Parts: sequence; structure tokens; C-alpha cells
Amino acid sequence: MEAAPFRVGLIVAGFMRGQTMFFRAVQKERLQEETSPGIYVIGSGQVHAMDVLNRRVQNTHMSLARTMLYVHEAMTAARIEKTVGSAQGYIVMKRERRILFVPSTLPILEDWRKAYARRSSTASLDDSRLAS
Repeated sequence: MEAAPFRVGLIVAGFMRGQTMFFRAVQKERLQEETSPGIYVIGSGQVHAMDVLNRRVQNTHMSLARTMLYVHEAMTAARIEKTVGSAQGYIVMKRERRILFVPSTLPILEDWRKAYARRSSTASLDDSRLAS
């Protein structure tokens, strides 16, 4: 069993009894688990994706709009690796048991990606009525 490949990566995040839960599993590595949010990436494009998130200084206190932009940028960067396909969309889980599905093809995400590509700050998204 130890010699057999297990090419699987998984991130699970959610809420349990009002507490956040985060799990990251990659191949046969030890399961990472946290009750405080971490910034995780998985897959063959993970280095490129994490570079974007680090450059943007993504953290758990960012607004939803900025986080959506950064995740979209990270997914786009990950596709440098030919084995990474297109995302169908992004799932946002809210504490109030609301689940939002944001299609990755939503025009505003690509508009933001292009508009902020050369900007070091995306703080203006926090004040954007459109982003809200």
C-alpha cells in the first residue's frame, strides 16, 4: 500500500456547532486540521496559486469581494500547469447555513482580475457598491 500512488487532494471547510473547521488532505501526508482559518491550496498548480495569495496578502479578514478576486486570480495562475482545468465556480459557505455558488465565468470576476492585475492594492473593492 505504501508504494501505491494516491493522487488525491482535498480541502474541506465549514462550520460545526458555530465553530469553523478546516481540513486539508494531500496524497498520503498527515491530515492538517484547524479550528481557525488557514490559507490552503492543493493540486499541481498549488505553487502558482499560493504565490498569488501571498502576493495579495490574503487573510481571513479580507472582504468577500477581495477574497473572490484573489481566489479567481489564484485559479487562473494555477492553470499555468497544464494538468489544472477550469473551475466551474466557487462555493461560499456562510455561518447562517447559506451556501452561495459563484460561477467562475461571472463577467465581474474577470473584469476585476484585469482591472486589478497591475495594482498592488485592491482596497477599493471594499468600498465598491457593485462588489457588495
